[in-house]
Amino acid sequence: MENKQKKTEIRVYFSIYPEDMDPEKLTELIGLKPSSIHLKGDSLVKDDPKSYRHKENLWEIKSHLDQYSNLQDHVINALEQLRPFKRKIIEATRGMHKELAVTIFFSEDRPPLHLDKNIIKELAEYGAEVDFDVYFRE
Repeated sequence: MENKQKKTEIRVYFSIYPEDMDPEKLTELIGLKPSSIHLKGDSLVKDDPKSYRHKENLWEIKSHLDQYSNLQDHVINALEQLRPFKRKIIEATRGMHKELAVTIFFSEDRPPLHLDKNIIKELAEYGAEVDFDVYFRE
């Protein structure tokens, strides 16, 4: 049986930071229920007054794929969730910071980090940046 501790784990989110808008309002404008939201000042750990506080409002869609799926498949999955709402997302989020957030945990294997030109073009149409956080596990 394969040791999952040694496998690469990937998480992908399409994140929107609606600085001056409640994320619930953004949900209404777009018509798509996000995977998660939080408000600026919300506690990272519920009911812990000493917990880190979020510095920004957030609205995000998470890839539904298994964390051991490859990067490009994760990105495609997130974009497939967004596509039916693309026009509304672009209109409702003008001037807002948007990013494709990628978190990668790897140990022994080298993860393939590839996004084809169609994905890059589509992310640009949304006005999104790409942010990679890569962590090595021993």
